[in-house]
Amino acid sequence: MKVSLHGSLGYRVSFKTKEFWDKESGLDFKDNKQVLAWFKQEYKEWNSVWHELIENENTLFIPRHGYCMPLNQKWKAQSNITLVGDAAHWMPPFAGEGVNIAMLDALRLSEALTSSEFANTKTAIANYENQMFKRFAPFIDYLK
Repeated sequence: MKVSLHGSLGYRVSFKTKEFWDKESGLDFKDNKQVLAWFKQEYKEWNSVWHELIENENTLFIPRHGYCMPLNQKWKAQSNITLVGDAAHWMPPFAGEGVNIAMLDALRLSEALTSSEFANTKTAIANYENQMFKRFAPFIDYLK
């Protein structure tokens, strides 16, 4: 959630769905009553305090798509560049793991680059990337 300097409140609801769900759902996002009815049905277990955010006639709904790269993406290690965090393996906000994985990536990369175990930078980066792909693998099924 974000509170602006003008006293308004901005918030986002994120959920996994088909790519064109917003167009195929039949919802008129300019009709707050219709959106509220959908919300109450879809999120029955949520506290009704959230309904107030949707009921307000000034609430503006803007569907936004969140895309990610293929979850099983891999690449050939380079000697002078690699990726960490969301750049290497995007995590949606609802997974709750993005920052944790990014920090672990940075730690493991620094360990590989400063280790005397590897003959050169490319070998160190390749080792880091192989370990990174293995660490991320358990999340692939969760994110599908």
